[in-house]
Amino acid sequence: MNQGLRQRQRASRHARILEVARSYFQSTGYSNVTIEDIARDSDVSAATVYNYFGPKAAILLPLVSD
Repeated sequence: MNQGLRQRQRASRHARILEVARSYFQSTGYSNVTIEDIARDSDVSAATVYNYFGPKAAILLPLVSD
């Protein structure tokens, strides 16, 4: 059961990071956004964003494919 909770928390963080990134990219442009901006508004550390996605370009890919 604990594993299910961890998976849900991870999925929730992942979705939140993507949503914050989408909002930033649309409002300020891709080149003006930093990982730190995304992390701050996603309520996670920059290290967490890098852990989930790697470089900023990897965050953009799932947003473009949607």
